Amino acid sequence: AKGIPRTIVLIGGPGSGKRLLGNYLLGRVAFPQGQNLPMAVAEGPWFGALGSLQVVRLASLDLDAVKTDGPWISMLNGLSEVGPIHSVILTVSTPDFTDLEAKILSGLRTFFGAAFWRHFCLFCTGPGCRPEEASLPDLEADLRTKFLKIEGQASNDINAVWDLQSAHVLGADLVPELMAPELRAKEFRLKR
Repeated sequence: AKGIPRTIVLIGGPGSGKRLLGNYLLGRVAFPQGQNLPMAVAEGPWFGALGSLQVVRLASLDLDAVKTDGPWISMLNGLSEVGPIHSVILTVSTPDFTDLEAKILSGLRTFFGAAFWRHFCLFCTGPGCRPEEASLPDLEADLRTKFLKIEGQASNDINAVWDLQSAHVLGADLVPELMAPELRAKEFRLKR
């Protein structure tokens, strides 16, 4: 329905770009530096004009946090407060796929069920994600193999495997100075 915001959940390890991607999506500083709440929610127009968007930024996770079902599953359970979730974005700062990302994805797949892959996106946010640094098609093929392994461990549901094939793998070097329209204008102003 028109006027109801689409909800995106950002999840990832420390320094993976969750805060910066959330700020980019909303076109403003919605998630200030140093804010590390278990869950922070901000709403606004997507890219400044493309409809309403609710961005949920979860606290940074590390391997110790995802080894047990404790605190991070409680954090996921808290998502029921934000309403329907339209997309889950795992942010990574390098094109490498570590044990941490594998554990996070495995936990998300278990938590959300087989339909998870239909709403999943991996977003690489760091300088190693520039087109001249990394080939996204090659990276995507490699990651899909890893995603299939995670799905195989969960259930190997044929519909989930099909959905997994359409999961998005995106990347951009997100520069804080270019996040919001007023910051871009300031950065690109002509100097005399």
